[in-house]
Amino acid sequence: MHIILKLASISHCLSITATQFFLIIFTLYLVYGFYKKRYKFSDCPYIKFYLLLLVAGFLSVIFGVNPKRSILGFRDEWLLFYFFVGYFIIAQDLRERVFNYIILGGIVASFYGFYQYFFKHLERAQGFFSHSLTFGNVMSILSIMVFSLLLIGFCRSRLERIYYTTSLIIFILSIYISGGRGPLIFTMITICITIVLRYGKKGLLISSLVFLCFLVLGYYAYNNPAINRRLHELANESIYNSMSSIGTRIALWKASFEIFLDYPLFGIGYSNFKSVVKEYLKVPVLTTAHAHNAYIQYLVLHGIIGLLCLLTFFYNLLKSLIGYFKKEKLAIVGLSVLLVFLLQGILENNFYDSEVAMIFWYIIGSVIGIIKNKGTLDFI
Repeated sequence: MHIILKLASISHCLSITATQFFLIIFTLYLVYGFYKKRYKFSDCPYIKFYLLLLVAGFLSVIFGVNPKRSILGFRDEWLLFYFFVGYFIIAQDLRERVFNYIILGGIVASFYGFYQYFFKHLERAQGFFSHSLTFGNVMSILSIMVFSLLLIGFCRSRLERIYYTTSLIIFILSIYISGGRGPLIFTMITICITIVLRYGKKGLLISSLVFLCFLVLGYYAYNNPAINRRLHELANESIYNSMSSIGTRIALWKASFEIFLDYPLFGIGYSNFKSVVKEYLKVPVLTTAHAHNAYIQYLVLHGIIGLLCLLTFFYNLLKSLIGYFKKEKLAIVGLSVLLVFLLQGILENNFYDSEVAMIFWYIIGSVIGIIKNKGTLDFI
């Protein structure tokens, strides 16, 4: 199992197919573990919140606009199972070593992104991911994870410190060449907040200096043609131009709100957004794949019931990590990764973006599981 866990940790940044294949193995392993009473449902209060999500999702299938189509999308909730892989399996079998293997996969993906950007001359690098924004969001999560680990003095040797520091530089450069505005901004914000979490009042001064450094670096980032063009969209008429990136988002958000008013409780169901939103749009847009906001997307798909269930899950994650905060430094890693993931949801449908969601649930489940196994605090 150790070899499979290591390969799965690396695969998150290299192959979505392989990562889902490993999840099949882990799911069967967990089911067998519960059957043999190696793992206990009572040891993980998050199972009940996951079940609530499943119930809310199933209700959206039944009361949605196209149950036959929605039932196929119901499998998307299975990807969240990576949380329990981290919580149960990683926490007992691989423990803290999981971070080193996740980082390794990220480094390989980053170098492929460098190849795309510097040698194939792509305007925005994608790595092994399906989209440059997905690449940027994953690199943002990895940057925050590594930065937090360095900040709490997690490294056990000089070599490991060099490994983490080098990987942090590589990941931040990867965000840059992805051309993503959101990943850059949310990474900066989360790094500053993480410093404050670690050092308290002293951290306010440190984070202010870091913020100034980001502004200086931002000047050079502005010379990136992709970022330059996309930042100009924020200051020009693109807000009113539905065929721009931000204009498309605004149009989709307005249409999504109208859909919510028509399906407030249970939503329209999985896989129905693209077909339904076209009936509500009043202007042309670049894409109708999703709402480009994870919270709005979840509200439209599953209604207020589904969104409340999801927010309850996140609230309990936050509550647990805050509870561990004073006694276990590793909680800072969990809090920071959770924060950047929630911020990413403002501009992207990352809750259902499998490449981003799987690595997030894997990391956050591992962090909480490792802390719990240390027995530093009664869990919830």
